[in-house]
Amino acid sequence: MPNLKNKAPVKFSGMGEIRMGSPYNGGKVRVEGFDHPYLKQGDFQDRYAYDPAKQRLVLVRWDPGYNIPGFYLLMLDLKKQRIYRSPTIFGCCQTMILEEGGVVLEIFDRGKIIDKTFKLAMINQHLTHDPC
Repeated sequence: MPNLKNKAPVKFSGMGEIRMGSPYNGGKVRVEGFDHPYLKQGDFQDRYAYDPAKQRLVLVRWDPGYNIPGFYLLMLDLKKQRIYRSPTIFGCCQTMILEEGGVVLEIFDRGKIIDKTFKLAMINQHLTHDPC
């Protein structure tokens, strides 16, 4: 995670291992000044990244399926108060940096570390409804 001069308004709570013995955590997230039903659910990983202008924030939410680890990215447009979701990405997020035009990820998948840049245009599912 990049060092930020200003304290980020992101707070994680109730964090615990996603599986016994796992180095990856899951829990709840709170983003000051941003209220959305998707943020009230659990299963967020303790990873986040801001774009250089601090207009967008990207969070990682666990999305395991069929006992295969996976996650998706939630991009919060802090200026317009909108939230967008990526497709599911298989593996576990090790590190994440938000650069102009993309999210640079280091993913642990089946014993290997994979470097991948996920284009911001792929985080395009606008979430407007209550997920429950």
